[in-house]
Amino acid sequence: MFYSVMFPSAAKERPLETTEPESFKDLYLDQLINWVSFNKKVYGLPDFYRSPIDDPEIIEYRQAIARDLESVEVQQIFNHFSETLFNVEMTMSGIRGQLAYDDKFGIDYLMRGRVIDCAEWYCHEINTLAVQLANRSFQSEGLRAFAEYIKTYVASPEFQEVSAHSTRLRQKLLEVDFCLLVRYKSVSVVEYDGQKDYAKLLTESFSRFNQGENSTYKRVLPERASSDKVENAILGMVARIYKETFDDLAVFCKKYSDFFDRAIIRFSREVQFYISWHETIKELKDAGLPFCYPKVTHSLDRVYGYDVFNMVIARDEASKIVLNDYELNVPERIIVITGPNQGGKTTFARAFAQTHYIGSLGLPVPGREAELFLFDKILTHFGREEDIETQNGQLRDDLLRLRNLLDQATPRSLIIVNEVFASTTLSDAIVLGEHMMDKLVKLGAPVICVTFIDEMAQHGAETVSMVGVVNQEDPGARTYKIVRRPPDGRAYAESIAGKYKLTYAQLSGRLKK
Repeated sequence: MFYSVMFPSAAKERPLETTEPESFKDLYLDQLINWVSFNKKVYGLPDFYRSPIDDPEIIEYRQAIARDLESVEVQQIFNHFSETLFNVEMTMSGIRGQLAYDDKFGIDYLMRGRVIDCAEWYCHEINTLAVQLANRSFQSEGLRAFAEYIKTYVASPEFQEVSAHSTRLRQKLLEVDFCLLVRYKSVSVVEYDGQKDYAKLLTESFSRFNQGENSTYKRVLPERASSDKVENAILGMVARIYKETFDDLAVFCKKYSDFFDRAIIRFSREVQFYISWHETIKELKDAGLPFCYPKVTHSLDRVYGYDVFNMVIARDEASKIVLNDYELNVPERIIVITGPNQGGKTTFARAFAQTHYIGSLGLPVPGREAELFLFDKILTHFGREEDIETQNGQLRDDLLRLRNLLDQATPRSLIIVNEVFASTTLSDAIVLGEHMMDKLVKLGAPVICVTFIDEMAQHGAETVSMVGVVNQEDPGARTYKIVRRPPDGRAYAESIAGKYKLTYAQLSGRLKK
């Protein structure tokens, strides 16, 4: 039985998050969500993207659906269906609001006629989709169940009744003919009795003078959703002539004011979660950047990502993106990244967090291959400007925020610490850094720590050292490559020395002269 393409069953469903945690801004996840959902705002997709999942069964369920939707043809089928159904539902929502005032302000016949339009539109799209899915096979449980649901729904008495009634009523309305007599300010309606159509006769008479298409200066007026007083009065007179037809229209509007199947309408929104992601990553794939479906686990025995990258940076500079790897094997849990400024350390930390977050949504992640840890929350500590109002000072503010982070953290939290203790002396930063590392090791959570303190990268067996590489021939140039190796304490010094032509080789060359 089909329930949703986001959750395999009602028992597995989780509430959607409507607000963003503070960590989103630090990790550029807010920009990523805005980018992905920008062209599909009507579907409320940010709520889906703000709601990570820590259940492997749900994630695997979504990954299978995402794989099926990689097909451009399947995307186009469901995208058209989704857009159409969503538009029909939104239109009917407005119509229901207007029809609620019928008893108070009189009958709006034009609005009642729009109910027929929407019902026919809806039935047509459902029937079309049923035909498109009839001979199509899906690998995912979710889309297979939905295809079967559509097949069953089309054959159901409920759907057949709406479809048949709307078709029958449309035929009746097409048979409505009447004459409109206008004399000064008086308008009357009489039943059509075979009178000649003088407009048609005049057109035929003057057709021989037609000299081809001419420029038209007519102003096209937009069609209103509801009728004005004159239109409605005329339709009221027509309704008295064709009482049976218009009574049937009233019955239809009352009986089928909400003819939608809720599961199908829900699908029309949810499927855009996958389509929007595939549409977004297509431009990055076309630029040669890799995406994969990661393994997900609650274990920290092994966590890795190969050829990962920061998606937000790649949006504007896909051709310049440098791919990086990370890997943690038990007992390793903490990656400490050192190296020169502007060397890609923080970008790497964000890429690490982004792959984990996207993986927790059940979507393909940026990278060639990955096995990711299912976190309960992501906590970040990035540098902030000093708040004058608190009068705490930069260091005290850093320590207070760090304590708040540790108070919230659990062994299943994902923690990103970026350039902490940068406002104090090196000796004090080393001492404070050691205390922080002791706390993080005891906590047991996965951590990325970007720092200028080499000593933190040698804290113990739980710690992995990674270093931002500089160009050996030009130490001032950045490679943006982050590699696993012990800190040597010289990378940044070499970079500065090279910038001012003070390296050993540069000095030796000048002294020889």
